[in-house]
Parts: sequence; C-alpha cells; structure tokens
Amino acid sequence: EFLGGKLISRNLRQDLEKWLLRPEVVLHRDWLSATFTLIASHFHAGDFDLHRKLVSTVMALTQGQQVEPSFQAELEIQLGLSWRIKGDLDRAIEAYNQAIFLAKISGTKRILSKALFNLAMTHESAGNLTVALELLNEAQDHLEDQGDASVVGLIELSIARIHFMLGTD
Repeated sequence: EFLGGKLISRNLRQDLEKWLLRPEVVLHRDWLSATFTLIASHFHAGDFDLHRKLVSTVMALTQGQQVEPSFQAELEIQLGLSWRIKGDLDRAIEAYNQAIFLAKISGTKRILSKALFNLAMTHESAGNLTVALELLNEAQDHLEDQGDASVVGLIELSIARIHFMLGTD
C-alpha cells in the first residue's frame, strides 16, 4: 500500500500491526477493515511471511467472535494467496474451499466469485485444467449483474486461455 506515493516501509507496517493487535483495539469499530488493509499491504509489498503470519493471527483472534462470514472468507482467500505464492497448492486449495463455504453462508456473490477464481487459478497451476475451467464457469455464474468489468474480463480471459490450452472452443 502507498502513503504519499511511497511504499509503506516494513518497519512502519510492523508498528501498525503491533498497534492493531493490542487487546483494547482488537474488534473495535473499523478494526476489521484496518487490519485487512494491513494484510493487503504486506502482500503487495511482497512480504509473504508477514502476510501469512498476520492472517493467521487475525483468524485466531476472531475465532469464536461475532465476525461476518464474508470477512472470514476474505481472510481465507488471503491465506490461499499466500500459500499459493509459497508453492503449497494443497494448503491453498484448502483455504479457498473454506472461503467458498463461508462466502456461500454470507451470500456474498463477489467474494464467492473471487474465491472460485483463485481456486481455479490454483488448479490451473497444478495442471488440473478441466477442474479449473469448471470453477471459472461457476465463478462467472455468481458474478453480480453490475459486476466489476475488470473481474468479468479476467474471468473470461482465463476461460478462453484454458479452452486454448485444452484445444477446445
């Protein structure tokens, strides 16, 4: 994430993390969105170990709390991304499947599509092209009518790429 056009330093991100994890701050108003922003910041800075550690910490802190399933699904997607980048496709698949389950509970189609898309990309990485294509078609089915055009395009492009790789139309 950027602050004044500059990448937030690792030290500043770690200081923000310490503040966000103080007991009097956890689950306070706006804590979830601030924490998610920091999680994304670690990821976009390429600090995947800190990213995965913070996601796991937040998951532990929110377990048993009144947290929306949609937020939990987003955490699982972040965990899946982190495992996929690390090359642990089995753990990534597990996280994405949990995200899909939680997104279905929450009824949030945008998150469901995102989880299905990421699961499809993981299966594509593993060489499971037919499974990936099925998941992409399902992700496309769950897109909102007013969906983000870039997401729609990304899914359609991925479907076309896999059809090309399979030699199908």
